[in-house]
Amino acid sequence: MEIKISEIADFINGKIIGNANITISNLSNIQDAEKGDLSFLYMSSYKDYLKNTKASVIIISPEIEKTNSNLTYIEVDKPNIAFQNIVRKFFNPKFVLEGIHPTTIVGVNSNISKDVGLGINVVIGNNCSIASGSKIFHNSVIMDNCIIGKNALIFPNVTIR
Repeated sequence: MEIKISEIADFINGKIIGNANITISNLSNIQDAEKGDLSFLYMSSYKDYLKNTKASVIIISPEIEKTNSNLTYIEVDKPNIAFQNIVRKFFNPKFVLEGIHPTTIVGVNSNISKDVGLGINVVIGNNCSIASGSKIFHNSVIMDNCIIGKNALIFPNVTIR
């Protein structure tokens, strides 16, 4: 997926400094970024990474000096929050898991909402509550008396006590 930084800047109400025609295709931390990556810098203690980063675009606060003229910057007041919002809007993966697999075990007095997804070999203990939209992937265990809130995403092989 390629995204124009002008679209990103509009979304986060940022000011582009540099080439406004760049597209990005990935997100990365500033140290490991490659060409085509978007990264962010919000703590001045990381500003030395600007010299050598290979990122194409950096989301940065107005207070931090833009020391690398080869980079394009998007200025915003809170780069870390802007980056999180970009992840949610443009890079939010969908995890499909619907229904309750026949190998799932549910303890007594547990309440499982109708639209919950429970994977292979999931174990739900006694007196648990699993709220609407939650997905618990394969081989996970929810021990007794746990409450899992709305839209929770629990990956495989997790135990919650």
